[in-house]
Amino acid sequence: MHAVAFRPGPGPALLAAGGADGSVLLWDLADPGRPLPYGQPLTGAAGPVFALSFTADGARLVAGSQDRSTREWTVPAPGSDPAAPAVIGGAPAAPDGPASYVNAVSYSPDGQWLATGSADNQVRLYHARTRALAAVFPHPGPVTSLAFHPGGRQLVTGAADGTVRLWHLPPRPLRGFQGTVNAIGFAPGGKLLAVAGRDVQLWDVSDPWTPRPVGPPLTNPTGYSATVSFTPDGRTLAVGGREGRLWLWDVSRPDRAVTYGEPLTGGAGTIQSAAFDRTGRMLAVGSEGRTVRVWDTADPARPRLSAELSEPTNYVYSVAFSPDGRRLAAGTVDKQVLLWRLPPAGGRPVAESTLRGPGSYVMSVAFSPDSRTLAAGTADRDVWLWDVSGDKPRAAGPTLTGPSGYVYALSFGPEGKTLAAAGTDGTVWLWDTAHPAGAADPGRPRVGAVLSGLGGKAYAVAYSPDGRSLAAGGAGPVALLWTRDEEEIARHVCARAGTAVTAQEWAKLVPGLPYAPPCR
Repeated sequence: MHAVAFRPGPGPALLAAGGADGSVLLWDLADPGRPLPYGQPLTGAAGPVFALSFTADGARLVAGSQDRSTREWTVPAPGSDPAAPAVIGGAPAAPDGPASYVNAVSYSPDGQWLATGSADNQVRLYHARTRALAAVFPHPGPVTSLAFHPGGRQLVTGAADGTVRLWHLPPRPLRGFQGTVNAIGFAPGGKLLAVAGRDVQLWDVSDPWTPRPVGPPLTNPTGYSATVSFTPDGRTLAVGGREGRLWLWDVSRPDRAVTYGEPLTGGAGTIQSAAFDRTGRMLAVGSEGRTVRVWDTADPARPRLSAELSEPTNYVYSVAFSPDGRRLAAGTVDKQVLLWRLPPAGGRPVAESTLRGPGSYVMSVAFSPDSRTLAAGTADRDVWLWDVSGDKPRAAGPTLTGPSGYVYALSFGPEGKTLAAAGTDGTVWLWDTAHPAGAADPGRPRVGAVLSGLGGKAYAVAYSPDGRSLAAGGAGPVALLWTRDEEEIARHVCARAGTAVTAQEWAKLVPGLPYAPPCR
């Protein structure tokens, strides 16, 4: 036998042992003095089994072997046989699999990650649920052992060069949603994120590298949450659902969020979009009912309908207030954007203009932070820009192109220098909308980056209030956080690089240059 592991968690006390013939044997240790064989031997490896690891709940067992494969089994219940093994990282010929013996395996304490260490000098980190390769940590010699920190944020490895290394894990995707991620939004402080799927889950993202859920999901009785919007003070969250219903939640204590009462009603179909104005006293709601309803939410416990705008002639997919409080915009299925003026003293919005040009549905609208530019994302894969700083809106340069699917959501960075677009091609496009000298120049935007990794269509995107983080979600169903803080990125790159390059390694790798490791 080359490897042994005890089964943790509830259920039968088991011992697993990996043999030279490639099999894994299980013993029932209910009576440690008389261990009994448990189930059938687990087979499949073509060489000796060198490493074993159970998940923390004891439900799965993974084995690494000399044949370069990593196999995972569901641990059999009493009286049943194990499920057929899943080969993680593939057989020896798999492009993302080890190129030599698998000497060490381990699940993270929370079951999110699976790490394998190989004689090919590399540690591979997989998403345990999907078995997708997440990271590769190189070593100067064969990896002989590894273990996760009990907190689950770090991995320690041992290698044949006699060095123990500590690695920080990649940022974790936000998971656990029922259905797709339809909408996403930051609270004003930037430390709380609302993610809408079937229900809405709040997340603490004060450390974007290790987000954690806050409280139970905010239940939507209609089974579909299509939009989220925070008030400027962050104390109220609007959540739209089906059947023309929208709920106002008191999230002043996010871990104990409660609804203010009965939902706002009167629309038709699904609430596609909702947005608070800069005061938080006005809420615009767009739905499949072909209207934009404006609610007075000065007292969120007693909202009242203040206006019903009937100018749309088809579904309203997106609504947005300008940050200066002067306009309300709505994107519709009839290929146009409607603009209303907001009276200074309050009252019913006044129809101002209809912006045409898109060749298909307008899925999303967003104002720049200075209220001078209005962007519209469309089903014909483009983003249209209008200059709305004057009395009459006008086109602001050519349309932005690149996405190969519907542009479902838009978000300007807080300084107005970047525009993010989420598309059904599974990507998030970032355009630089600032002139090199710093002056706003939406007429000459350029592509800054194209982000991927959602694993499906992207339906939602939002910048954090400080612009340091960008969140996106979609059909994965998963949400991801990216950071734009260069110093923070450098810290995490160095943390994930493991132990700093030693003077001896430096002399061997870059002889003749002064010792100056990039990470210390």
